Amino acid sequence: MGSAYPLALSENYKQAQRAFAALLESNTGFDLHADMQQLAAERSLYRLSRSELGTLARWLGWQMVVRTRAAQRIGMNVLSTVNARLENAVERELTRLPVAQTTRNSAPMRLSA
Repeated sequence: MGSAYPLALSENYKQAQRAFAALLESNTGFDLHADMQQLAAERSLYRLSRSELGTLARWLGWQMVVRTRAAQRIGMNVLSTVNARLENAVERELTRLPVAQTTRNSAPMRLSA
């Protein structure tokens, strides 16, 4: 059963997404492996179109939403070391996401009984 509107993502976008996912999921310590992941994420940006950069910023915004506040701060710091413009774009996307209005001034939602 396929979707009526399949999502067509370029290979460059998929590589950027994987690079940023690996960077955000890795330890935040500064070691050679982290530096290599940061370089891979940074390089992946140069192959993206303007619209793909916007899509990546929105995807990264969703990645930040599902993190704890502390992990979100760390993630945004990591993004700022890779590319300040991307960090700013993610911050803008965070204000536009539908959960931004409901979670900003309310208590955390209870997920289990």
